[in-house]
This record gives sequence, C-alpha cells and structure tokens, in this order.
Amino acid sequence: MVRTVLAVWLVLAGLAGPGLAQDRAAAEAAFRTWLTEIIAPRARAEGVSDAIIDAAFQGVTLDWDLSGLVFPGMPPAPPKHQSQAEFRAPARYFDPDRMAGTAAIGRKVAARLAGTLEAIEKRTGVAGRILLAIWARESGYGRVAISHNAFRVLGSRAFASDGDYLTRELIAALKIAEAGHVPVTEMKSSWAGALGQPQFMPASFLAYAADGDGDG
Repeated sequence: MVRTVLAVWLVLAGLAGPGLAQDRAAAEAAFRTWLTEIIAPRARAEGVSDAIIDAAFQGVTLDWDLSGLVFPGMPPAPPKHQSQAEFRAPARYFDPDRMAGTAAIGRKVAARLAGTLEAIEKRTGVAGRILLAIWARESGYGRVAISHNAFRVLGSRAFASDGDYLTRELIAALKIAEAGHVPVTEMKSSWAGALGQPQFMPASFLAYAADGDGDG
C-alpha cells in the first residue's frame, strides 16, 4: 500500500514542476495510475471482478468539461455558468407554466400506472404522488436524456476530491455493474454522477433499491 500511494504521489508531484502545471497529459497519467493502483484494488477487495473493473475503466479519461473540478497539479479553472434550474432563483425552478405542463403529463402517467403506484405505496408506504414528483423533477418522467458515462463522471469527481464520499460512489457503481443490474456500457449518469430516471447516487441505489416485479 505504501508503494502504491508513493507511485501516485510521484506522478502527481511531476505535475507541479516547471512547465507542467497545466499539462493535461500528465494529469491523465496520474488519473490512470490512481484508477489502477488505488481504485481497482479497493474494488476487488469489495467483491468486484477484474472483468467489470477492466470494462468500466477501459478508455476512461478525465472529464474536463465538468464544472468546478480542480484536478491534482492543475490550476483552478474559471467557474462555468450553471444552467440547471436548481442553481438559480427558486422562482425559475418552479416556473408556473413549466409546472403546469409537468403536472398535466403527471396526471396521464398516474392514470396509466395507477395499479403499479398503488402496489408500491402498499409495499413501502411511500405515496405514489411522491414518486411521481421525484420522477418528474429529476428526469421529466424519463424524457430527459441521461448521457454521461457514469464511471468517467464519478472517477473524475472522485479524483478531484479530497474526501472519500465520491470514491465510495465510484465503487458502488462498480458493484451495481458486478451484480448485473446494469451493463457497464449502459451505466449512464448526470453530470453529478446520479443514475437513472429518479437520479439516485449509486450507494443509495445499493442501499434502497428493490426489485418491484421480481424479474431480478
């Protein structure tokens, strides 16, 4: 473990040298070392196979388009404009016209899935209207495209983070793939690493997800 940490430290230290502070190639090399020498062994220790690790990290690079990240050895980038409504004034997030349209669609979805929502409510105690509200706000009942590579997003964010939270989320995403819930190539997330139409983080999925129809 000491040699592993030392290897990553040496790569990162090289980023701080003259003329290399903004060398993206060096940052990418440090990222690959981090994935291989730190994340992969930890994932294996938690039951993830080499096949899943290799498939998940194949060709994965740092996502330089993610806002607010400072990768080791790199200078802070100018903050990017956040276009998502929750980063703006609440009035825009709850725009009346948009909410009315969402509610109209929601009534149709509620009618179509009435039996399913009722069964879920009886089983879990969570009201169907709450589920619909989360579904609506997070992905417009699945109409919003969720297109980011989850392993790239979570890997980039974890690599740029000083804490362990995002590393745990990256490992959780690997566990989801290992369990066969989602193929590696179909593991898509938001820019923040949240998965699926209700936008739950991977660890939350592992903790709370339930098989509603018994098909595995």
